Amino acid sequence: MGTRSDILKAAKEEFLAKGFRTASLRQIAAKSAVTTGAIYGCFENKDALFRAIVEEDLRELRALVESSAEKYLLDDLLRNALENFSDYEQYGKHLVEEQMAFFRYLYDHRESIILLLFQSEGSSLENFLKDFIQVDVDHTILIYKELKQIEKLDIYTKRVLELMVEASTLAFATIFKENEKFEDAKPYLETTTIYYLNSFISYIQLKKE
Repeated sequence: MGTRSDILKAAKEEFLAKGFRTASLRQIAAKSAVTTGAIYGCFENKDALFRAIVEEDLRELRALVESSAEKYLLDDLLRNALENFSDYEQYGKHLVEEQMAFFRYLYDHRESIILLLFQSEGSSLENFLKDFIQVDVDHTILIYKELKQIEKLDIYTKRVLELMVEASTLAFATIFKENEKFEDAKPYLETTTIYYLNSFISYIQLKKE
């Protein structure tokens, strides 16, 4: 038990410092005071070791994203926000609170998220950010279609929504990387959330189907 936990601890430090591709199993073995053979006795390969570090947080994150998306899809506050300004303000506050709770969760698991976002190149999880963006795009399209009461998007609207989601997600990721503490990141995260909401609502209101 101790050997496995020591390996995982040393591996996390190595992956955080160097990224998956350049991380060395020999260095991990040295830091955890075991042989490379002992590492292979616990993990099939370097990729399995990397996944073992993040798998629990990754599973929880995926479940959280799915549940949040379903909640937004059925949110009457968003529908009402399109009708009058007071409801728009209320929904804006509601969305910021929901997003801050989500980001606080990310900060509570910051090392795993940093590994997935920025240090996973070369691993089987290297497309984590791309996949995460695609899930958000899919949910955003569902919300858009629901609010506009349409069944199909034209290619231009689809691309605009993709770009909106990609830009906001990359902005969030950058803020997350640059600020080690949630309290320092919070003002930037709140502002970016409001900017994204304004862009999305404005596009819904202005776009003629």
